[in-house]
Amino acid sequence: MVTFQGQGMGGSLPFKTESGRSVWRGYIQVTGIEDHVARARELGAVVFVEPMEIPSVGKFAVLDDPTGAPFYLYEVAPEYRAASSGYDRGPGHIVWNELITNDVAAASAFYREIAGWELAPMSPDPLSYTVAKVDGAPVAGLFQPAELPANSAWIMSVNTDDIDATIARALDLGGEGIHAANTVPGVGRTAWIADPAGGSSA
Repeated sequence: MVTFQGQGMGGSLPFKTESGRSVWRGYIQVTGIEDHVARARELGAVVFVEPMEIPSVGKFAVLDDPTGAPFYLYEVAPEYRAASSGYDRGPGHIVWNELITNDVAAASAFYREIAGWELAPMSPDPLSYTVAKVDGAPVAGLFQPAELPANSAWIMSVNTDDIDATIARALDLGGEGIHAANTVPGVGRTAWIADPAGGSSA
């Protein structure tokens, strides 16, 4: 379990997939997980773990989307369901989830149906950054870079109050810099780091 200030925020476990890559997998909350998993398979997703119940917590399934990006579907028990994403809770917390994909059109079609997301490209450009929304509120981003990645992946952005110090500490601990810190107008500064096992975050 990964905790921060006494609250659970993630976990890690050994898990073998065909790619053999270490990855961070985000959770997408759904209801009726069995139907969602069946439809995801029809749309080209790879299902590694069929819906499995955690007593008194909920059900989860482990998948790769049709572009190869790993993620979970999660049906949370009603008493644990959150009304919001809980973003913007200060340093140390996940503040954004972003899909770096080799096929933004295919990914958009998939998540529109499976997650029920409204997908809003930021410009008419077919490769424009796309914001995913639920009930009008942004929950994630999708982006296809000009140089296609070998593997599509979800990137989790962790809030920090000193990005340069955080990058230096991550590199000291065996992380690898993927993209140097840069400024995103109206948002802040961001950088991509791979952890010592090869999983990437921003």
